[in-house]
Amino acid sequence: MTQLKLFLEHMRKENKERNRIVGILEKRNYLLFEPSYFEDYDTYLKCQGRTEKNSTIKVFKKNGEVALLRPDITMNIMDTFSEMIKSDPVRLCYDAMVFDYNHFHQERRQIGAELLNHSSFEADLEILTMARSIVDHEETIFVIGHTGYMEFLMKTLNLNPQEREELYQLVYHKQKTMVLTLLRTKDVDDVIYSKFQMILSPKAYPIADYFKDLEDASLNLIASQLNQIKEIFKDQIVVDLSLISEFEYYEGIIYTAYKKGVNEPVLKGGRYDRLSTIYGKSFPAVGFSLEVDRWIGGTLNENSFS
Repeated sequence: MTQLKLFLEHMRKENKERNRIVGILEKRNYLLFEPSYFEDYDTYLKCQGRTEKNSTIKVFKKNGEVALLRPDITMNIMDTFSEMIKSDPVRLCYDAMVFDYNHFHQERRQIGAELLNHSSFEADLEILTMARSIVDHEETIFVIGHTGYMEFLMKTLNLNPQEREELYQLVYHKQKTMVLTLLRTKDVDDVIYSKFQMILSPKAYPIADYFKDLEDASLNLIASQLNQIKEIFKDQIVVDLSLISEFEYYEGIIYTAYKKGVNEPVLKGGRYDRLSTIYGKSFPAVGFSLEVDRWIGGTLNENSFS
C-alpha cells in the first residue's frame, strides 16, 4: 500500500471514530462547542502547574500583548462561559486541536466533555462512566485518584512553600526514593511516612489500607467515593492516590486511562471546581479529554509523515 493510501485510510479511520465519539456525547445532551484558537497568556500562567515552561506556542497581538495558541481547551471553555453560568448545569463537548511543543507534533486533536455548575458526586460518575463508554475496550485500564488525599498528607508536614512544591514534583514523577529521603529529613509521623511508601509502591493495596489509622472526616468521603467507583468499574480500574495532574486546577476525583501498547494516557479527566475563580466566578465543574491519535493508535507510523 502506498504512503498516500495509508494516509487516506488513516483519515477515514480517524473520522469514523471521531463521529462515533461525538455521537455518544451528543446523544447524552452534550452540546458541541467550537473553542477559540487563542488563550490569554497571563491567565494560563496562573494554572500551568507542572507543565513545561517553554511548551506553549506564543503569538503577538497588534497591541504587543502575548497570547497562546490554545494548549488546553478546558480553560478556553471556562473563559467563554464563566460570565454566563447562573443556576442550571451546562453540558458541553468539543472536537478540536490543541497546540504545544510537548509532543512529536506541535498540534494534536482532543475530544472531550465538560459538565459545568454541577457539584454532586453523581456528576463525577456521569462524566466518568461516559468516558468509559467511549474507551470501553478490554485492553484499556483506568487509573483513579483523589487530590484530597495528597492534600491531607501534605498538611501534616512542616514544609515551606519551596519544599512543598519540590515534594509535589517528586510525587508527580513517582520518585519514591527521593520522596522518602526528603521525608526522613523532617519530623514525619510514622503513619504518614508509611502512607507515602504505599502510594508510591507498584503494589496495589485495598482501598481501606490507604485510610487506615488516618482520622479526618474528609478522608471518609474520599474513601466512600473511591469504593463506589471501584464497585462500578470492577477490575477495569486501579487506585493510585499519588496521581497528580500537570495542571494546578484539578481538585477532587482525578483519573487517566491507558490503552495497551500506548505509553502515554489516552484520556485524562477529573473535577476542577477552583478553576472558575481565576475567571472571577465560583462554580463546580468536571470533565475529561481524549487524545484522539493515541486512542486510535497514533498516525500509523509517525515517522513516515514527519
